[in-house]
Amino acid sequence: MTEVTAAIIKDDDKILICQRPKGKRFADMWEFPGGKTEPGETAEECVIRECYEELGITIKTDKLFADITKEDLHISFFICRIVCGVISQKEHQNLCWITKEKLLDYTFCPADTEIVEMLKNDCE
Repeated sequence: MTEVTAAIIKDDDKILICQRPKGKRFADMWEFPGGKTEPGETAEECVIRECYEELGITIKTDKLFADITKEDLHISFFICRIVCGVISQKEHQNLCWITKEKLLDYTFCPADTEIVEMLKNDCE
């Protein structure tokens, strides 16, 4: 089982989503930033590292939103906020801040679709 983390980065009523680059699996689909956990790394350490590497920002995890298992992946989704830095587009072809009401307007990677539904219905 591959351990993966993802950041649901919020700013007021907006959520950051990222479009996967061409040439990669699920190219052009949208996702929450994150990646594979390295040996000896906690899920929180991983999501913080991945956001720094992919977006050039330092985030703080506020809480674990959900743990899901899809195929051979175990994914931990964290509600996060930016604490330092300005987002830069290092890996993704597009970045977008959207309200949760707009989530269904985007085609997400299969691993993120369950979370999209949960976020859309979240009262927080």
